[in-house]
Amino acid sequence: MRLGCNINCLKLGYMPDFHANLLSEVEFAKKHFDFVEITLKMDLSEYTEEFLKKLEDTIEDFEVLGHLHWEINLSKKEIIPNRELVFGMINIYENLGVKRITIHPSSDKGDNLEDIERNNLRHLLEISDFCRKKGIMLMVENNAHNPFNKAAILNKLVSKLPDRAITLDIGHANQFEELDSFLKMGDMINHIHLHDNVGKKDHIMFKDKAKLDKILASLKLINYSGSITLEMFFSLEGENYSDLNPEKRPDLLVHQAKLIRELLG
Repeated sequence: MRLGCNINCLKLGYMPDFHANLLSEVEFAKKHFDFVEITLKMDLSEYTEEFLKKLEDTIEDFEVLGHLHWEINLSKKEIIPNRELVFGMINIYENLGVKRITIHPSSDKGDNLEDIERNNLRHLLEISDFCRKKGIMLMVENNAHNPFNKAAILNKLVSKLPDRAITLDIGHANQFEELDSFLKMGDMINHIHLHDNVGKKDHIMFKDKAKLDKILASLKLINYSGSITLEMFFSLEGENYSDLNPEKRPDLLVHQAKLIRELLG
């Protein structure tokens, strides 16, 4: 049974294991979550016409969000590396019925802040324009590294984009004690990635119920009632930081979703 949700409550989403069978992962998400968030691989050759038709048939009318691959580099002055690949991904998402896509801003060591901001803005404006023509909102995610790990800098960038929309990554924000600052961006928060972190070890499940409850309480304070993807791929046992067992991960995320629903009351 899918975790129910009405217009006034949070919607919880599933992010497939990058190495698992995507069709099976979507089928699982449809049974237990409100939507699925798909990241396409950098090599689009496996997304054949036949496979995409199967994927469309599997999705049916289920809600899908897009997540552009984190290796896309927007920090350089020249044309976006793999520009046609980026637009190819967006075209695939459009055919899957996606209405919102998350993208990571980029930075390279050695580049100065003004150049990084200028180049990201120019490329994001181009990508945003391409998305808007297809009826898709582009949402910019806060990073786990400088400079877009800071709310003030991300706000400055996103405020210049047409959609003025961010995907707030809770774990990334907590790494730098920036969550409260990001939450002040209010209506700009159109989507959330939720996972725990211990220092730079992130994308882990919540074991500390009180910590999770505190985060959810902070979302209530800003009256957030949108979508949250459980972006959890790792476990942390003592010093052992490792991949979640791929066979157990789906059910573990279902239990995590149930805990979230319980805490939300």
